[in-house]
Amino acid sequence: AKLIDFGIAFASVREQPTTEFGKVTGKPSYMAPEQWRSDPADRRTDLFAAGVVLHEASARRKLLRGASFYATGMSVCHAPVPTPSTVNPDAPKPFDAVVSRALSRAPSERFPTALEMAEALNELARTQPGPSLPEYARDLLRSDQNQHQEMLLGLTEPRAPQSVAPQAGRPLG
Repeated sequence: AKLIDFGIAFASVREQPTTEFGKVTGKPSYMAPEQWRSDPADRRTDLFAAGVVLHEASARRKLLRGASFYATGMSVCHAPVPTPSTVNPDAPKPFDAVVSRALSRAPSERFPTALEMAEALNELARTQPGPSLPEYARDLLRSDQNQHQEMLLGLTEPRAPQSVAPQAGRPLG
């Protein structure tokens, strides 16, 4: 799987406004601090969102949230961000540096481009023992894939499915 674009940086450079004044664009937990402050967004804004996704995938839990829209914004802008390996001991410690850089609250401290972030992740993958990233992802998702296939088979046969699809929002793994 590849993440292509979160759309925020692209939307910010269009000639015509894409939202009405005062409306927020983005999912609250994935919006960068500069979006919450109504500062200009650029490609590094998308890298913050990618950092949130990487953190959640490796830590296997939601990162930034609050009881309300406002509380989520305060969390994004001010809450301490643990490294993935402190939340999930199975997350590789060298991965922490890449994720932490992507999650920097100051855009100038993030990777300048998605290509540089991808290169850092590729270099990290080359230096880690164990399975390659595709092998790791395949093994991690194999159980969910098997459950999904069983569910699909149940839909095409006259009998009820033997298992159900994973519930939305459940932790990875």
